[in-house]
Amino acid sequence: MTAPNSQPPLQWLLNESPTPIRVLATVSVIILALPLAVAVGIWSWWIGGSHTTPQELAEMLRRVASGTGWDSHRDDWDELDSVPLRDARLEAIRQEAATVELPLNPEGRVKLTELAERAEAVPSQSN
Repeated sequence: MTAPNSQPPLQWLLNESPTPIRVLATVSVIILALPLAVAVGIWSWWIGGSHTTPQELAEMLRRVASGTGWDSHRDDWDELDSVPLRDARLEAIRQEAATVELPLNPEGRVKLTELAERAEAVPSQSN
């Protein structure tokens, strides 16, 4: 049983007429939240992916390929599988590596090692 004057949370915002405090609070939220959302959107667009170097990608591929247990390299594989790379040449290698099926078999280990060698052959970009 509910109390006679009880309302669902925040229902008072919808039922009562605007007061100067409510108007000020709403305007303040809009003034603060909108520029923050725009700034975060611009920042994430500008970043555009991981700044992984060819050497870092090659090391990650080799760690996964040489790993004896899945748990020891789960973070490497998760990053490799889900984080796009800013450099299109490395991104193509990352996407190809992501097609290797888990758990790794000998062919998958060979494939990742070959991809590591390809990554090492990519010249580094200077930003």
